[in-house]
Amino acid sequence: YCYAPASRALDLANVDVIHDLDPANARAPRSAVGLLVLALRARRAAGVPPFTCLSCDNLPHNGRTLRGLCVAFARALEPASDLARWIGELVPFPCTMVDCIVPAVQPADVDAAAAPDGPLRGVRDEAMVMCEPFRQWAVEDAFGPLGRPPWELAGAQLVADVAQHEALKLRVLNACHSTLAYVGTLCGFETIAHAMREPALAKLVAALVELDVLPALEPPAGVDVHEYARSTFSRFRNELLGHRTEQIAMDGSQKLPQRLLATARARLARADAEPCTASAEPALRVLPLAVGAWMAHSTRLDADGQHVPVRDPLASKFAAIATASTREPRTIAARMLALREVFGDDALAADDTRFARPVAQQLAALMEARTPERVLAHVRAFADALPDATLLAPGA
Repeated sequence: YCYAPASRALDLANVDVIHDLDPANARAPRSAVGLLVLALRARRAAGVPPFTCLSCDNLPHNGRTLRGLCVAFARALEPASDLARWIGELVPFPCTMVDCIVPAVQPADVDAAAAPDGPLRGVRDEAMVMCEPFRQWAVEDAFGPLGRPPWELAGAQLVADVAQHEALKLRVLNACHSTLAYVGTLCGFETIAHAMREPALAKLVAALVELDVLPALEPPAGVDVHEYARSTFSRFRNELLGHRTEQIAMDGSQKLPQRLLATARARLARADAEPCTASAEPALRVLPLAVGAWMAHSTRLDADGQHVPVRDPLASKFAAIATASTREPRTIAARMLALREVFGDDALAADDTRFARPVAQQLAALMEARTPERVLAHVRAFADALPDATLLAPGA
């Protein structure tokens, strides 16, 4: 998408965007946004109705985000024409919410599927995809003059507004996924199912939902959020998926804003609006540990003092922070919180008492623990101090 997740603005310094804006490359765009805009420009020039741009990516307000990026690209491409206005006003960009856990396919998976007794009965498919049985697709019913297929016949939910469906998934399923990924990786757990077998981590994500997420979430009408959460935890326990924690931990800088930070902002805003009480409980109970675990994972050093590589657009910045002269956790936390690409420009990162300081404290505890065994001991002690989680499915 060539954008900054915190601001959702087109990154005009992105190498693919620079390439696509060069008139010499008008017929060979590299970016998805560049390809869409150039295709739409061609249809407009030919007098053909625009197609619908249907984003199914796991991004908040994905349709509106894509529209904004295409309009910004068109404005940069043709500042003197009304192409940007035409795209913004006449091209449909419905929002969607897609939910189905799809782990990265490993070579062993391809081999097993192609075995004589495998599901493909001896046929080798290098492009095969593995996924869980669960699937949900909510689509904003806002298509253009070309219409749409009758996807509802196959179970899609065509709705007037997908925002609440989207928020439910991002702040429950995806937030728990990322928390299990970062905390689980530091504890030495290789898969989500493995992490969920540890009672402390199962309680951790249940408490995340119950104490931090649900108090500031408006669910879709008719949805039992407690049952949704229990169903989510059951899906996480699927041993056959082999969903690796390291895979989910990738590209954390792109995921954190919508998965965890959106809840932090909403929960603190709700706390500000609530009448003052005598309760000494912090507004955020589990989120500081989740964000601290992301920081610890992103700034790990190996035995030789070298930054452990991570797959993330901000990997070079993480490495610079990790290998700076000081390894004082509060300094590392402050430098990570200063990443505008992740935390933006609002007051969240500057909220020392309720966010920045608790995050730094959790980062310090995780850095001090060092080994997976000691990290797990810290997580167990942290979970023991939390109230009993009512969201855990029977037998958890």
